[in-house]
Amino acid sequence: MCATVPDNTPMVFNISGVHQVVAVASGLDKAGHPVNVDVTAYVLDAGDAVVAVSVVEKQVLNEPVIPDGTGGFTMPTRVTGNSVVQSSVLPVAPLIYRHTAGDAKFPVSAIYDVQILASMTFGPVSTTVDVYPLNLGLSASIAQAKTDVLNMKLLQDPEVTDQCDVPDTAIATSAVPVSGAPLSAPPNLTCPPSTILIASVVIPAWGDEETIALGGGGLPSAASLGLNIAFVTVPNDGSHDAGDVISLSPPAGTTVPVGSVVTATIWGQSQ
Repeated sequence: MCATVPDNTPMVFNISGVHQVVAVASGLDKAGHPVNVDVTAYVLDAGDAVVAVSVVEKQVLNEPVIPDGTGGFTMPTRVTGNSVVQSSVLPVAPLIYRHTAGDAKFPVSAIYDVQILASMTFGPVSTTVDVYPLNLGLSASIAQAKTDVLNMKLLQDPEVTDQCDVPDTAIATSAVPVSGAPLSAPPNLTCPPSTILIASVVIPAWGDEETIALGGGGLPSAASLGLNIAFVTVPNDGSHDAGDVISLSPPAGTTVPVGSVVTATIWGQSQ
């Protein structure tokens, strides 16, 4: 029986686990007064609770979470974990880190539960699945869910018991914002899982290596989007600025799954 979506299905976001870590961030405001702030952060695919706590204690040091007393925020000088629990839900939260991607920050700003009726004329066969796109608005979430479902082998073939087929149609019946999404479908004896977590991002039009690494000019960094970058450096005759992007592959504007590799061809140092 087809019990799971194949790992190479476009846009499907596979997460083995989530740890929620509650910590205390300590620092000083601009007047030099000590400040302690409770912080909740999440680590994806940490495997072990000790690893999750270590990731949060290290990464939150880079987050401006300490009120500076003038309306702004500054970085903490110490972060101490207080508790850690496993979660079966990926939440909407600003402090999320992907351990298998070098502990890169992966904020989730929005999740929609899009219910899709997938049907195949032959049979006929149909099923309803819940699709959870991340970091997209309402219309974009519906469009992404429908597009992806049409490319997934979700329906049990009426004649071949160990075969799943793609649907002919995908109709969105509802879409509502939710505070979190289940990580995986419950066991199912038939072809589809009843829940599918989708994480896709649009490749920005980065202009240089620094913006890819750190973001800037209104563009997010590659790490914040969950993208991996492979740099290809081209010899520079001196007429170009080192680090400027020559091309991106896939190109800017392309929607790709989180975790995808984007090849950035850049100019090297002048010879």
